[in-house]
Amino acid sequence: MKKFLIPVDKGKLKLQGIVFEITEHPFDTISKLQLLDRIYWLKSLHAKIVIDDFGVCHSDFKRCLIIPLDFIKLDKSFVEFSKINEHRLVETTSIFHGINKDVILEGLKA
Repeated sequence: MKKFLIPVDKGKLKLQGIVFEITEHPFDTISKLQLLDRIYWLKSLHAKIVIDDFGVCHSDFKRCLIIPLDFIKLDKSFVEFSKINEHRLVETTSIFHGINKDVILEGLKA
């Protein structure tokens, strides 16, 4: 997670309507605790948190349980691959819905 500075006047800063995406990379630049601390701080300011590109590399269901996410974005390549077997896509989204996570399917056309 890249460092960013936001001037904070306690009680006045609200990030409602702002979404922060966590990309699928290993926890290599900061520790898991540091990441969770920053995420909980953002959530305390009413920001939304999303894991982007789920299904590509490093994200797994455990990470989705640990991080207080608002959405999970399934990567376009995962969605395209799952079109071969539509049940796979339905089952995957059902698992996330079962843990109260909304799902965004990238690259899916209505």
